[in-house]
Amino acid sequence: MKVLVLAEDYHFEPVREIALRAGARSIRVRPMRGNRVEKLVGYIRYHPDYDRFVVLKDLEHYDEKILVERFRKVLERLPEIERNRITLVLVKRAIEAWLLADPDAVEKAAGCEIGRRTRQRLADPEGILNPKEELRKIFEKCGKIYNIRLAIKIAKHIRLEEARQRAPSLDAFLKAISALPKS
Repeated sequence: MKVLVLAEDYHFEPVREIALRAGARSIRVRPMRGNRVEKLVGYIRYHPDYDRFVVLKDLEHYDEKILVERFRKVLERLPEIERNRITLVLVKRAIEAWLLADPDAVEKAAGCEIGRRTRQRLADPEGILNPKEELRKIFEKCGKIYNIRLAIKIAKHIRLEEARQRAPSLDAFLKAISALPKS
């Protein structure tokens, strides 16, 4: 089964790495530029060879109800057979929350220990209001500047079973990329 994952802007690279770590080989991860779910109709029509589409939208800038309503309106524009091939996964705050869900992976990427207090804060990564800022602070303490390369490095080391328990939206994503087509 071929799956196309549409992730927000530069987040597509860590998401691709996470999908590979999950053993997903027939998945392509593409950036969905901007925050317009309306583009989904075009992606589906342009990529008819995919069996399923997984759309990742973070809640960093938008309220969940607003995104769900916008997504529902987009789905209404599609035939039912196409609607059943699409799954929306709302990422709680940002993909960085997924990365924070495994403190050991963060330490490996940072090259230093992050400390007991920081680990306690990371117990609920999706509860952190600004996970990007949290990562920036962690890397700053380790003498590094947080960037996309470090995000990818975290994703390469992430222990998915532990991370999916701490980050329910990561769990939803992993289920979406491995589930059977909706009927």
